[in-house]
Amino acid sequence: MNVTPLVLSGLLLATIAGSPPPTGHAAFAGIYDGSLWSSGRDTPSKTMLQAPDGLLTGRYSFEDLDGSMATGTLDACRIEALTVTCHWHDSYGTGLLRMNFDPSHCSFKGEWAASIIASEWAYWNGSKACAPVAKGGARKIET
Repeated sequence: MNVTPLVLSGLLLATIAGSPPPTGHAAFAGIYDGSLWSSGRDTPSKTMLQAPDGLLTGRYSFEDLDGSMATGTLDACRIEALTVTCHWHDSYGTGLLRMNFDPSHCSFKGEWAASIIASEWAYWNGSKACAPVAKGGARKIET
């Protein structure tokens, strides 16, 4: 049996479908545009996650009350299935951010608290441009 056509067919299908989606920490990396609740209002935000050394960290920015951009960092991130929990740090203090990602890692619905021991939570959401994963593991082609 000649397996060359089968191998070539497999390579062609892999090329058409694109490379497989990232896994592990890298699957969460990206720039997520969204919004969060701060100072009693909905404000635009940007959350940037990265995993350069297999350790998930990040940065974020959001529109402050005066229209300027406040910035901060994310560290001590832990991943459990599709939930990422990080500590946030900025000029207002330190707290906890919990992000629940969709299976394609294209968006998250999150919540943040103003302390590590959280009693009150506010929303923090985001989404990035990516191709959602279709059932069966192949990437869905966006048109």
